[in-house]
Amino acid sequence: MRFHIAINLERMDAQTDICAVRDHVLEMVQMADRAGFEIAWAAEHHALEMTIAPNPFQIMTLATMSAI
Repeated sequence: MRFHIAINLERMDAQTDICAVRDHVLEMVQMADRAGFEIAWAAEHHALEMTIAPNPFQIMTLATMSAI
C-alpha cells in the first residue's frame, strides 16, 4: 500500500510566525518520509491570507535538501 501526505502552509492569524509554519510543515514531511510515505503534495495558493505558499516548490526544495 502506498501512502501520500497533502500539506498546506496554513497561518490562521497574523500573529502566527511564518517561520514557525514553515518549520512545522517541514517536520511533518520529514516524519512522513521516515514513516514510509512516498509522496508529499503541496497545495499552491495565491491571494489567500491563511496560507504562505504561493510557490510550495521552494518549501519542498528546502525539505529535500535538509533530508540529504
